[in-house]
Amino acid sequence: MAAAISIGKSLGYGFRRLCVFVKGFRLPGVISRETEVNYSVYSAPSFPEFKSAYSLDKIYPNSGLNVTTIPEPPKNSEEKFSGYIPIDKLKISYSRSSGPGGQNVNKVCFFLSVNTKVEIRFHLSTADWIPESARNKMLEHYKTSITKEGYLVVNSDKTRTQTLNQADCMDKIRCMIREASRSPPEVLPETRQMLKARQDRASSMRLRQKRIHSSLKKDRQSPTLHDI
Repeated sequence: MAAAISIGKSLGYGFRRLCVFVKGFRLPGVISRETEVNYSVYSAPSFPEFKSAYSLDKIYPNSGLNVTTIPEPPKNSEEKFSGYIPIDKLKISYSRSSGPGGQNVNKVCFFLSVNTKVEIRFHLSTADWIPESARNKMLEHYKTSITKEGYLVVNSDKTRTQTLNQADCMDKIRCMIREASRSPPEVLPETRQMLKARQDRASSMRLRQKRIHSSLKKDRQSPTLHDI
C-alpha cells in the first residue's frame, strides 16, 4: 500500500494544509486539485492481518472451510439411523398436482415446474440404510402405504414447486424411520399397578351392567304357569 503526502500553503497561525492520497481508496477530488505543493511518496508499514475472535476458523477449528469439497455422507449403522437418505436408492417420479392452485398451477405458472407432485418409493425389505429393527416395525405400522411388491410409497403435493415437495417427502421418510427406531417407554411398577386396578374396575362394572340388563329382560317376560 502506497501513500502520498502533500503540504500546502500556510493557513496562518502556524497551521498548514496536509493532504494524504492512499492508493486503492477513493478520497475527495479536492486532493488532486491542490497546486504549488511538493509530494513525497513513502510506503506505509505493513500490519499483520486482523482476525476477529468470532472468525470461522476460530469457531470451527476442525473444519476445512472449503465449500468446493463435497463432504462424505454420514454412515448409517445397524442400530442407529443418522438421518442420511441415499438418493440413488430411491425411485422419484413427478405428476400433475391437485394441491394448492389445482391443475391450473401446473399449466399457467411458467416459472414453476409443470409436474409439481412428487412420489418417492423404495423397497423397504432390502433398504440396508435403515436399521433392521426399524424396518420390521415399519413393515407392521405402515401396511397401507406398502405395495404388493414391498415398496413403501410417500408422496407430497403440499406446495407448488417440485423441490419443496421432494424435501417434504424426504422429511416424511425421516420421521417414519425415527418413529420406528424409538424404543418403547419404560413402564414403572406403580403405573402397571394403577392400570391393572383400572382394568379390574372396568371388568366389574361391565359384569354389573350385564346383570342389571339381564334382570330387566327377565322382568319383561310374561308369567308362566310355573310362576303362578
